[in-house]
Amino acid sequence: MKNHNVFVCLFLGALMACTPTSSEVKEASMSPTSKAYSSFAEKMNQEEAVISAHRGDWYRYSENSLPAIKSCFDAGIGVIEIDVQFTQDDVAVLMHDKTLDRTTTGSGLVAYYPLDSLQKLYLRGSATGVLPYKIPTLEEVLTLYDGKDIYFNIDKVTGDADRYQKVLQLMEKTGTLDQGVFWAPYSYEEAQRYFGNYLEQTNVVPFITDKLMQSEDPMQFVDGYIDHLDVPFVYICLSKLDTKAQNLMSHLKERDVNLGCAPTWDHMSFGYSDRVSLADPEQGWIKLKEIGFKFFETNYPFYMQEAFSKYAP
Repeated sequence: MKNHNVFVCLFLGALMACTPTSSEVKEASMSPTSKAYSSFAEKMNQEEAVISAHRGDWYRYSENSLPAIKSCFDAGIGVIEIDVQFTQDDVAVLMHDKTLDRTTTGSGLVAYYPLDSLQKLYLRGSATGVLPYKIPTLEEVLTLYDGKDIYFNIDKVTGDADRYQKVLQLMEKTGTLDQGVFWAPYSYEEAQRYFGNYLEQTNVVPFITDKLMQSEDPMQFVDGYIDHLDVPFVYICLSKLDTKAQNLMSHLKERDVNLGCAPTWDHMSFGYSDRVSLADPEQGWIKLKEIGFKFFETNYPFYMQEAFSKYAP
């Protein structure tokens, strides 16, 4: 009997030695590709506010230009929203519009010109006129900022599987998948189709709109992502702060998920927009911060930085 007890103790001891701890289980369950989410989620959790510059420093430079990006990066802006179009020879370039007319010295569709023709053009600034800057390629931007403390919200590819794959393959080539941020106004199942094997290698953020709130169960929608991915935040772009919106935000806080917003327009930020904030930050950006938002996409990143510093809690 004594020998039997000794055997049992030895067996249990060996079993316990082989049994992973809870931290080991968590570490093992996280594939290497999930680190992209961990890095951005960590940034979101560590900072009181993460500001995203819409098209970079578009006021002093031309939007989506290298100087506009550098200006924001040098000022410590954490995220820069950039727009991608494709040339005739299938090169991804930074350009908001499908046409060249508004932001360059050229005219016509971006897709009608090969890259070498586009690089003969100059960019225009919204408040400065023609500037001595060229249209940058996405690869050029990603290569410049590979490994740096900055994330790129890549727009104008949403809902296009072919464009997604081209951009993601380029990010894989430049080693910047973990620095990408993509809005997802569609279900987790659709995201799997769009992103494929890249889904856990970059930052895919659930995107809540008025239309989605009316047509779907928003809690079920966000849970589809939260249950499978380490979501850094949920992007809430709504016109009204009604009971349904408040319930959704409470649900996200219960699930320990950060809130993101876009005060670029009134209808995307409960009316607490850039327009209102430029007149009185306390009636705009500060209201959003008090509600509990931590991610802010704005047209005026430097003014927002100043406001958050001045009205710090």
